[in-house]
Amino acid sequence: MLQLQLAHESQVLEAGFPRQISMEFKAVALGDVALTLARTPVGSQVRITGFLAPQRQGSDRLVLHIQQLAQAH
Repeated sequence: MLQLQLAHESQVLEAGFPRQISMEFKAVALGDVALTLARTPVGSQVRITGFLAPQRQGSDRLVLHIQQLAQAH
């Protein structure tokens, strides 16, 4: 299991107005995805697919469980 701290930055439209999104969050990866991420240089832009789940049962904190990974273009 690989535990990560990821950063996300983007801009979206909300009610017709641009909104800048910037956040950091915890993530985990298992198996081949974890091995690939471990070889990915820090600061690389990647496209991740997965799901959110509580950090542990009953917790309000969420963790992204990474299931797929691709290099961002």
